[in-house]
Amino acid sequence: MNGYMSFVSEAVCHLCGRAIAAPQVGDALLDEDGSAHVECICGAENLMPMAESYDNRTSVGMDAVRRALCAVVIWLLILGMVLLLIPVYHRAAYVEPPPTPIRLV
Repeated sequence: MNGYMSFVSEAVCHLCGRAIAAPQVGDALLDEDGSAHVECICGAENLMPMAESYDNRTSVGMDAVRRALCAVVIWLLILGMVLLLIPVYHRAAYVEPPPTPIRLV
């Protein structure tokens, strides 16, 4: 086998019933549904759903959730830092005590 047909899957051809050598997910040309178009020795074209493509669909959703949670945490940290700095900037101004009167004796 060449590098394209790297392992034999448990899938069989829908016409002749032979086992189909499926490409790895990184080597396969996937359509918009995430299926690879693989030809059998008999010439029939078989659609094989690639398992990793389905995992990628769920991981995209998890990436969006993870990104949103990171954004929320960053905004909460920024807000917390601003709230911690408010007492520093709103401290009462230092008022100099009145000068003591000078007594000449």
